[in-house]
Amino acid sequence: MNYSTQDAKSSYLQIGYGGPLIGMNTKKNKFRYSCLVSMGSGSIKNLHINKQSDNTLIDASLYKIPVFTLSPLVSVDYAISPKIAFTLQANCLFGFKKQKRPSITLVCK
Repeated sequence: MNYSTQDAKSSYLQIGYGGPLIGMNTKKNKFRYSCLVSMGSGSIKNLHINKQSDNTLIDASLYKIPVFTLSPLVSVDYAISPKIAFTLQANCLFGFKKQKRPSITLVCK
């Protein structure tokens, strides 16, 4: 995600993660209910630029934070026909900071 600050337009926040997806589902009449969870390792990177001149960074901070991710998902499907279903899903992404590891911080001033 890119975002702007007062004197810069190139700051960004990036989340990267991956891991196994484990789940189960059950079917009752025309409904199918699913519950899944993905968990694994990831990182959050943030380049926050306070001030820049053209392509030169004058005041900026780069953070990289290792995290453990957990992403639950619940889903309800309604079968309209044997091959078509209406699906309603809800999911969320949680990132827990890993302990005992220093984050990498680069500050340009």
